[in-house]
Amino acid sequence: MKQGNAKDSAANVVPTTLEISSTTITQKAQPTSATVYPLVMAAPSWVYNFEFPLGHGNNVEPFNLLRTCFNCYFPINGATSTYPYVGQVLNLKILVAGAIEVPAPVKIGYAGDFYFQFTALAGHFDGEGSVINFASIPKPNGERALNVNAAIVIDRGVWNAGNQLAAHGQWYQFASNMCMGLWRTNASACNWPAFYPPY
Repeated sequence: MKQGNAKDSAANVVPTTLEISSTTITQKAQPTSATVYPLVMAAPSWVYNFEFPLGHGNNVEPFNLLRTCFNCYFPINGATSTYPYVGQVLNLKILVAGAIEVPAPVKIGYAGDFYFQFTALAGHFDGEGSVINFASIPKPNGERALNVNAAIVIDRGVWNAGNQLAAHGQWYQFASNMCMGLWRTNASACNWPAFYPPY
């Protein structure tokens, strides 16, 4: 279960929970007595879910690496050197076509030993209230993987496929950077570059 936000018709934030699976997303609003109906932007338009291998070992180790230098591994401009904390705002900027900076401001919804969540703020190209979750998850045989799943508010129709492909490229790079950092510490921990050949 993830945390998200909806808005009421007066543009007040209404907390919600999101249950995300590979095929469905369920959002449950938690209105207050001050909520002005109807609720708007309650449900994200579309979702994606990616998983990238991070070699062998415990699933906390990759995020311990991020705590040594977050922006050394996280591939988006505007990331801080320190690991994100709950409530922190990051004024991220995505490079499009290698030169055009597109604003992607986010707030940290939660952060733990092996996970963190971004909630898109006003001005984010995915739409305010979009949610991206990152987690290092255990896999069979002592392996681990980076899971990235998102619930996107703005529906751009046929352009969603391009957005998803671009997101895959960014998070592929993130996983590759983490794997390389783990490999430098212990070459048997993450088979870099075999897991992440250049593309």
